[in-house]
This record gives sequence, structure tokens and C-alpha cells, in this order.
Amino acid sequence: MPSNRFTALLRPLLCACLLAAGCSPAPPENLPEIPVLTFDEFPLAVRNQLNEAFAALEEEPFDAAANGNLGVLLRLYEQPGDAQPLLQRAQMLKPKSFYWTYHVGELHAYQGRHGDAERVFRDALVLKPDNAGARIQLGEALLNQNKLDEALAVYTALIEDHPEFAEGHYGTGRVLLQQGDAEGAVRSLMQTLSITGPFGRGYYLLASARRQLGQQEQAQEDLKLYERFRDVAPAGNDRVMGRMQSMNMSDQPLVTRANQVGAQGRIDEAIALLQRAVELNPESLAAHTSLVGVYGSRGEFDLAEQHYEAAAAIDPGVAKLQYNLGVTRLAERRFVEARAAFERAIEINPQDADSFAQLGLTLEMQERPDEALEQYAKALQVEPAHRQTHWQFGRVLNNQARYAEAADHLLQAVEPADRVSPIIRRELARSQRELGQKDEAVATLQAALVVADDTGNRSEAILIKRDLRNLESDGE
Repeated sequence: MPSNRFTALLRPLLCACLLAAGCSPAPPENLPEIPVLTFDEFPLAVRNQLNEAFAALEEEPFDAAANGNLGVLLRLYEQPGDAQPLLQRAQMLKPKSFYWTYHVGELHAYQGRHGDAERVFRDALVLKPDNAGARIQLGEALLNQNKLDEALAVYTALIEDHPEFAEGHYGTGRVLLQQGDAEGAVRSLMQTLSITGPFGRGYYLLASARRQLGQQEQAQEDLKLYERFRDVAPAGNDRVMGRMQSMNMSDQPLVTRANQVGAQGRIDEAIALLQRAVELNPESLAAHTSLVGVYGSRGEFDLAEQHYEAAAAIDPGVAKLQYNLGVTRLAERRFVEARAAFERAIEINPQDADSFAQLGLTLEMQERPDEALEQYAKALQVEPAHRQTHWQFGRVLNNQARYAEAADHLLQAVEPADRVSPIIRRELARSQRELGQKDEAVATLQAALVVADDTGNRSEAILIKRDLRNLESDGE
């Protein structure tokens, strides 16, 4: 029998040996259960990624990283109910981890629980006071709870430390707009856009601020830019979110990027991205839908048809799919089918100004101008600054010798100064000429010629020069 002194010496040595052999502390009480998970509905690449993470969790169920990594992936792939217990487990297993605390807060924000998100991001900032991502997320949580003064303090401090980060200026602009300081909001939003470059939401808020200041003309210009860049979003400075997004092996980031570059006229690049998305996920409804539109616009109707059939087999009741089919049928001059497709798109989504505009164009091409005008009016009810509609409205009104009304619509469509703008300006000059406003018509055509030259639209430049010669010869 060993002595008490020997036992006292042996006990800590034995404990040390057990720890060295892999003895781990007991898991926290009230640790959530690991959810029952199946990944069959995911594309193959995503399924393999999730299965690998789940295998790591099965091997070490009380490891914070194994729980958290799978939780982050499930949140990334929009499975918040399954992500929640795993991220909670990660945070409870490693409560001093900024990373898992952040992800619990981000999940709360994603689920709209902004008060919980605020609390957790404050905890995260105790662990890493200078982390820009957590500060950005905290400001968003406060703003979503209408805690405007607190949100403004967060954004002001962020600007002091990181004036090059757009999020501080953008958040400040949003707060000031809600507080009624439209002038301050304009300054902050203009600073945001100077950092990020064009993006849709920035122009929309800028238009709202300028309307509050009574700057209606500038607000209209901003709304046109919003329409042009509505699918463009700036890169962020939240590194943790960026790391999470970089894990995404689904087709959706490719489709999003394709839509952005397609809106900028980079069609070949858009098609390449969409084809990669389909390779990654053959049942990507979003990718097939977008390919219907881009192939239809390029006149590659057989390929458009193939992707329409693939998308319709997944879900035909998507407004964008029916819209893209309508665009394709219109390019094929199959007017009856185009009209039916646009009508289906409107039935699915009555707030789609694009579908009303294209339905009007279809009717116009069927030589039914009065019915076309009805659809253009409906498009403007949905979206008063819809550029294409104002252009088409003006053209039909010109053809009906309603020149003053036509000019009102065309003036709202001449900006931005892109490749379409010279065409619209020529139509406006037609209205002005018929109204006896020769000097205004000449000025409009001269401005159109500058834009045509700047955008490399040589064919339109030839027509503009012809119109200018005709104007100069009027009355001779």
C-alpha cells in the first residue's frame, strides 16, 4: 500500500499522463445536438465538400473547428437551421474564438435577428476590437434596428481608421438619409461611389437623397444609372465574409458574375461563366435561364432552345425564364409566341417593368401601336424611370405625330451616354424638328455625334451626320 505522500505525488503525474494520451475536458453542458443531415439535394461538388466536412465532424464531434467548418458551409449554402446548432457548438467548445463568435453573429443577422447579432458582434469586438468586418456587421445590425446614432458612431469610427473602406461612408450615407440630412447623405454616397465605382444600390439611395433636396433632374439621372448598374455590387472589406464566400463551390457565384459582366456588354465572358456553372451543376435553373437570354440575343436560337427546355424541366414558373424566352422568340420574329411568353412572365411577376416594355415592343412590331402604348404606360407605373420604355414610348408617339409628348419621354432616356444614347437622341431631334425647334434639334444631334464617336458607334454617326445635313438644308 503506497504512502499518502507517494499518492499525493502520483496523482498529478497520472493526470498529466492521461492528458498526454489524449484525455480531453468534458464538453460544455447544454451543448446542442448535432443535427441529422443529408446532402442529396446539392450538386456533386458541393455534396462532396459537405460530406468531407461531415466526416471530420464524425471523427471529432467535440472539436470546435470540425463543428464550425460544417456550420459555415451550411450557412453558405443557405441551410441556416442546420448551421445554427453547429456554430453554437463551435462557439461553446471554444468561447474565446473570435472566428466562431463572428459566425454566430453573422448567422443571426442572416436570419433577421438583429438584436442577437448586435450582442454577439459586440462580444466579437471584445476579442478583436479592431476587426473591420465585425465593425461593419455591428453597424448593419444597429442600422437594421433603427439605432441610428449608435450606428453612425460605429461608421464614423470606421472612417477614421479606414477612410479607404467604402462601408463606412456608405453606412453613414444610409444613416443620414434616414435622419433627414439629405445633403450629408449625398456627400457620403458620392464618396462611396468614388471608392467602389458604379453600383446599383448606391445610385438608388443617391437618387432618394436628391429627391429630398428637390433635385429632381439629378435624381432622374441617378435612377437611370441605378437601372444600368442594378446587378452590380462592390467588393467588400469584411475578410471573414470574403473567406466564407471563397468556399462556395455552387453555381450561384458564377451566375451572379455572369449577369454582372453581361450587363456590361461582355457577352462572351458571361457565356463562359454560365457554361462553367452548368458543368458544375447541370440542374442550375439560374444558369440555364440566363443562357436562354444571352444565346437568344446573339441569334443562336438552337442553343437558346436547348437551355430553355432544360430550365423548363426544372421549373417553368420562373418569370425571368419566360421573359428570356420572349426575348428569344421576338428576335426570331415569332411574335405570337413572344407575346405569350411575356404575358406569362407578367402573370408570374406583375411588377416586372421589363416584361411590360417587351410586350409593348412585340405589339408595336405587330403594328398594334395603341396596344403597345398601353403596355408602355403599365411599365412606367411599375418603374417610372424605366429607360427602354421612355425610348419606345417616344418613338411610337413620334410615329403618331404627338411630338411634344414624345419629346417628354425621350428626354428621360438620353442618358447615360452609352451606345444606345445616340439612337435616342436622333429620335428626340426628330421631335424637336417637327415642333419647329431647329436650333434644339441641331444641338441634340451634335451631342449625339459626340457620344457616337466616344462609344465607337460608327454606323449611328453616319446617320447623325446625314440628319444634320438635312436640317441645314431645311428652308433653303
